[in-house]
Amino acid sequence: MITHFYEVGERILMPISLYVSLRFGLVNPKILVLCENLKEVYRYYMLLERSHIQNIGLYNHENSINLKFYTLSLWMKGNINILFATAKMIDDINSNIFKENCLKTYKKKTFELYNMTTIVTINLKHL
Repeated sequence: MITHFYEVGERILMPISLYVSLRFGLVNPKILVLCENLKEVYRYYMLLERSHIQNIGLYNHENSINLKFYTLSLWMKGNINILFATAKMIDDINSNIFKENCLKTYKKKTFELYNMTTIVTINLKHL
C-alpha cells in the first residue's frame, strides 16, 4: 500500500531533499524514485551511493529483459529498498515479455508492484 507520494520539481533541491529524507529516516523503506531520463537516474543513484545510503538499486530500461526482471525481483523481495528508474519501467512491467517471465518465475499472470510505501517523481509532467 502506498502511504506517501511526492512530486519534486526543483532540480537543484532534489538531491539535497532526497539525501536528508533518507539519511534521517523521514520516509519508510521500499521507495520507488521515477526520474525524467536515464541520465537523472544515474545522477541520483550515484549521489546516494557516494553518501553511503544502503540498499539502493537502479533500473536501466536499456538492459536486457532478464536483467530488468532480476532487478525488479530484488526490489520486490526487499533486497533493494530504494529503486531508481524512469517511467519506462511501468511500460516494461505491462509488456508481454514481463508477463511471460512472471508466469514462469512466480506462477502469476502479471508482475505486481506491492509493499511500496513511497513514490517520488522527479520532473515527470506526464504521470
